[in-house]
Amino acid sequence: MALLGYLGIVVALGGSMLLAYLGARHARDAHIDSGTMRRVSAAVLAGAVVAMVALEIAILSHDFSIEYVANNTSTTTPFLFLMASGWAALEGSIVLWGLMLAIFTFLVARRLNHGDGLGIGALG
Repeated sequence: MALLGYLGIVVALGGSMLLAYLGARHARDAHIDSGTMRRVSAAVLAGAVVAMVALEIAILSHDFSIEYVANNTSTTTPFLFLMASGWAALEGSIVLWGLMLAIFTFLVARRLNHGDGLGIGALG
């Protein structure tokens, strides 16, 4: 499960770096294909979802080989609190905020071709 979580983080990080590159290129060229932005932001979102789901599955299955699970849960923790322990400590809350930012980025990227002032449509 830890490998799956790391893979999700790597995909989200790679997509985020590509989005930053595309944004810098947009500042120079004033042209980015909105379809490319949507696909890259979807990859960031998919990576963030995989990371959060892997963390929650590890917590719910009591996978104590993962340090975060071992430090923040126990076998006697009620189900509701097990679910909440996914974001109860610093590392888990960073994964959750990364997921929230990925959702927002995806929603903004979906609206780029509508020319609503959020991005390329208003500038190019």
